[in-house]
Amino acid sequence: MQTVAPKTWYVYTYAYPDGTVFYVGKGYQGRIDRHERTAEAGCMCKKCEVIRSIWESGNPVQKRIVFETLIESEAFEREKHFIALHWSEQLANLKSIPHDKPVKEERSIKVPIMRKLRKQAGLTVQALASEAGVSLSTVNRMEYGTAEVTRRIAYQVLNVISSKIGRRITIEEVEGLQVKS
Repeated sequence: MQTVAPKTWYVYTYAYPDGTVFYVGKGYQGRIDRHERTAEAGCMCKKCEVIRSIWESGNPVQKRIVFETLIESEAFEREKHFIALHWSEQLANLKSIPHDKPVKEERSIKVPIMRKLRKQAGLTVQALASEAGVSLSTVNRMEYGTAEVTRRIAYQVLNVISSKIGRRITIEEVEGLQVKS
């Protein structure tokens, strides 16, 4: 009989050769390596530009797993902790604004709208994720504005909220929600 290992979630950092962290992420399996593949493919986001500049200097990116757990929500909370811990202008987590750090005007995000709508619908993050058929991480990232989601996923989540509050919620009215074109 074959044993199946449980899914292990982790929080990881990407750092410059001097050890200065420029990105904090959460994932499982090979997620820690995906950003380098994206950078190779030509992505122009800040994180990928930093990765390419490190490579151009002849150095490797320092990657490190800093926390592991079997519970996704624990990994998400620790990711927020590490983002706050490493918060600086160097950090490429542009939308990941820790609650205890001052927010510059140009980085201000109206994501509480998403959370407000979820709460108005009487849903926990877990219940919304379950009913929409998406991961807990996806709902958390939509609320915090830390990742883009596809239109399909945005509609799935907003349709669940809409059905609970009795009115249609559009993507356009959820300020701060990042939807891929």
